[in-house]
Amino acid sequence: MGDLEGTGTAMRSRASTLSRGRARFNLLSGGAVGLGAASIGVAAVKIDAFGLSTSPLRPGDAESATGDLVIGLAGVDDLESLRVLVAAFRDHLQAATPTDADLAAHLPQALSDPSIEFACAWSRGQAVGYTQTRFLRSVWASGLEALLEDLFVLPAVRGRAIGRALLRHALERARERGARLVGLTTNERNQPAQSLYRSEGFQPQSAKIWPNGREIRWVVRLDEPSG
Repeated sequence: MGDLEGTGTAMRSRASTLSRGRARFNLLSGGAVGLGAASIGVAAVKIDAFGLSTSPLRPGDAESATGDLVIGLAGVDDLESLRVLVAAFRDHLQAATPTDADLAAHLPQALSDPSIEFACAWSRGQAVGYTQTRFLRSVWASGLEALLEDLFVLPAVRGRAIGRALLRHALERARERGARLVGLTTNERNQPAQSLYRSEGFQPQSAKIWPNGREIRWVVRLDEPSG
């Protein structure tokens, strides 16, 4: 794919001052990945009293010529930047949906939904990655559960640990909201992603839940006539 870093008007300059809900990270050498609901394989990490340490990267942990990374919750002012990133993720997956019209219609609603959190990563004033996390009450988690539905970094800036920083930010936010479990899916052939998740405490769950075969995600569209 081409260089997506400068695509769209959303890649605008931003002040270096951190707003509330934002954390500053230094970029580290390492992997950055994309995942989505269309991928397969299940992983989860517990963040209760027996949980994982998810303290964010701190300034001074490592130095990088690429500059500082700022990660924070996305709001209405970040709508256009987030739209560009979600569209880039869609194109990366070679998916037909969500269409640009879908994003224009539904992304503002998702941003205003209290059960959904978006976070953006900014490097040198440009939006370079994002996460989408859904929160739901679950009897299986004995409390609040978080689903990390999206984690995406633009291909042009991968290899700088932006994905890891986004993941740690999502875990810290889930902890702050009282979630006991964080789950996600990733393709079983995406070894860099699996290595990242294992290194942050995630473990695959499919074999434990149903050892006689892999789980399959079944979907039915309710807005289309049934065949």
